[in-house]
Amino acid sequence: MIRLAIAFVVLNSLDMSMTLLCVGNGYSELNPIMKFIVTQPLYLVILFKVGLSAVFAVALVLLRLKAVLCIVVSATLLICIWNAVMLIRG
Repeated sequence: MIRLAIAFVVLNSLDMSMTLLCVGNGYSELNPIMKFIVTQPLYLVILFKVGLSAVFAVALVLLRLKAVLCIVVSATLLICIWNAVMLIRG
């Protein structure tokens, strides 16, 4: 489960990076909370996105909710793929 938790945090970091690139290229953030967050200073964006995902991952590990962790890792991977497609399309 630790590997899944690490994957979740890494994927969220990748999502954050690609989201910032997409927004910088004129795309809109679809998540209303992140839409506000990405307008903040970079250190706050990193703190929020990475910090929140780390806390969530640790909670799921401590609660032994492997199935939920698998689902959120899969969902985050799909979001990263979506962001990558948006960046490639330009």
